Amino acid sequence: MKGYQGVLVTDFFSGYDAVPCRQQKCWVHLIRDLNDDLWADPFNTEFEAFVSDVRDLIMPIFEAIGKHGPKKRNLSKFKKAVAKFYEKTISGRLYESEVTRAYQKRFDRYRNSLFVFLDEDNIP
Repeated sequence: MKGYQGVLVTDFFSGYDAVPCRQQKCWVHLIRDLNDDLWADPFNTEFEAFVSDVRDLIMPIFEAIGKHGPKKRNLSKFKKAVAKFYEKTISGRLYESEVTRAYQKRFDRYRNSLFVFLDEDNIP
């Protein structure tokens, strides 16, 4: 990967964090993990609300990609929604359930690599 100038799309395996290039974390993996944990704890209303906030953030973005393709000019407008999501759902929020806290930490840790596709064309 020496000298690689592109964006590497990866899952959340921590070993990829050492690769010296820009990365986009895979939303398919993240959504699968969220769904699996939601099914595993169906009565956790706090986590259900967290997942709903994630859904409300990402669905309009996915719809824009479906309509216009993965183009920066159509996606950069969602940066404000991402900032509001982090302000409302991630930063400084105290969650009670362990699973919600784990995802809060995950979103915080990978903030810079979850939304690279808003700044670059054609990131899958």
